[in-house]
Parts: sequence; C-alpha cells; structure tokens
Amino acid sequence: MKLPNGYGSVYKLKGKRRKPFTAVVTTGKTKEGKIIRKTLGYYATREEGLDALALYRKAPLEAENQQITFKEIVDQYLEYRRTHNKSVPKNYEYAIKAMYQLYSMPMSDIRARHLQAVIDNIKDKPTSCAVAKSVMNMIFKYAIMEDYVQTNYATYVLVPTIPHSTRHKPFTDEEIEELWKHTDDYVARIALILIYTGMRAGELCKLKKENIFLKDRYMIGGIKTKAGINRTIPIAEKIVPLLEHNDTYPVDTDMLIQIWKRSTIPAIANHLPHDGRHTCETKLNNAGINIRTIQLIIGHSTRDVDGIYTHKTTDQLIEAINKI
Repeated sequence: MKLPNGYGSVYKLKGKRRKPFTAVVTTGKTKEGKIIRKTLGYYATREEGLDALALYRKAPLEAENQQITFKEIVDQYLEYRRTHNKSVPKNYEYAIKAMYQLYSMPMSDIRARHLQAVIDNIKDKPTSCAVAKSVMNMIFKYAIMEDYVQTNYATYVLVPTIPHSTRHKPFTDEEIEELWKHTDDYVARIALILIYTGMRAGELCKLKKENIFLKDRYMIGGIKTKAGINRTIPIAEKIVPLLEHNDTYPVDTDMLIQIWKRSTIPAIANHLPHDGRHTCETKLNNAGINIRTIQLIIGHSTRDVDGIYTHKTTDQLIEAINKI
C-alpha cells in the first residue's frame, strides 16, 4: 500500500536486527533545499512502524515522547531537582550508574523486568538495591508527571531484605575517654564532634563556618531528610575547644574516610564515622532525654502527632546535649 505524499515512510533496514523496520517522517527543508527527516523509531514489524506513523500524524508530541530514552529522562529529572534546590546525593548517582543498561532504551519500552534485572545485578548489596529502587521510583514519577509514561513499573520491583545492621555500633565510654586523651589528633577531634552532635560525616563536611555560632552554642546544618536539612544543632560545652581548631573542619567525605582508616588510635580503628551518630543517639536516650528532643538534635523525621506540636527552643536543645 502506497502512503500519501508527505505522510512518512516505513522501510526495512539491512542486516539481522531485532527491530528491522524504521519509521521516518519529513519535518522540513534546510535553506539549501535539503530535506530534513526524523526517525521515529525502530520496530519488529512493518505494522508497528505504520502505527507509529499514524500516531505521529495524530499526536506528534505523544509519538516523540515514546522515543525519549531513559537517560534523557534521568537528565531531565536531575535538572528538575537542581532547579528546585534539591541536591543529588552520592548514593543516587551510584544507583543511576548501576542502571547503565537502560540508558539507551526508550522510556516507554521499559517494564518491571528490565528494572528487576538492574536490581538482580546488585542483589549482593541489599542497601544499594533499596536505594536503586527508590531512585527508579522517583524517575518514573517524574516521567508520569511529564506525561512520558503512564505506569510506574518501579513499584513492582522486588528488592532483597536488608538484614539487621551490625555494621554500626556506639563508642563505649572507655573508647570516648581514650579519644579525649588524643585531642591533638585530627581524627580524634572529628570523632568527638560527631559523637557530641549526632551529625553525619557528610553533614560535618558540608558545614559552613558562617553557620557555626560558638558563642551562642549552636550551628545550622544537615542534609538528606526534610527534618535533617538546615536544622539547629546544639553545641555541647565540652566540644567548643575542638570546634575552635582551624583545621578541624573536613571538606570531603571520601577524604575523611580515608584518613579515618589510617588512624592508629584503637578507638578509631574499631569504628566508622557514622558510629558517632549512633553514639550520640544512644547517650541521649540513656540520659533520659525525650524522644522528640533526640529527633530534633539528630534530624530524624517523626510521624508522632504530638511531635508536630512540640517545639523546643535552642536553649533546651543545648541543655539536652550537655547532659551526655
């Protein structure tokens, strides 16, 4: 059947291909009179190509949306986050890199089985799988919002159960005492600051000096959750001298971890930087501090109704942190 002039064409490509048919339309001419053609996509049968042509003639934008790739959607989504002042955490970047086999696929062709294959490739890292599924979910929600797809196939992906973590453990009182004997050591000072603030290592690295108010005993910082970002972090009296050191503030999380690993102090060698956060939460709890105050200091979100209406002043937070 001959197609009308200007309608477009479907033809078969040479060689052995999974999708040997391509649909092409003419979109205009150059100043020199050369015809400009656009490829709508590649198809398993001629009928699928004709359907693509028909869709393009009926709704050009919808037809183009069917060919936009996963990587193009990802790039749009990341730009959307940055435009709305939302950072892209490192673990999000790693998760996106793990999806490399999806990059060139049209977003409209991706199904749950393709996403599951990505998860299965990293199944030996349950936490990474959970992060990857979360990122997939955000990408698909964005694609639905922009009318690129209609179904969020990320919701059907199965991830391995994350076992109860034994990776992180609080510093013991003896270990903390040992750290205080080494305050001339850079890593020991960092460990003590993490213990007595409950900050993540990444939060300390991103902390701006202009947001540290030593005289008033608090600082503004935090990352990740809504409850954690730009929160008031009380400064315990005992770590004020540590924060006064000009070389105390790390600027890169990876660098901090490398320096931490090289420490010869036993109390450091037995722990990870994130253990400081666990220690702070544990010591606050042991000191009888109420859960809402702990959540405010640590930066944990809460679903407690009472928590929504319970406000704590900076002085109250300082009083609490000075009890550990």
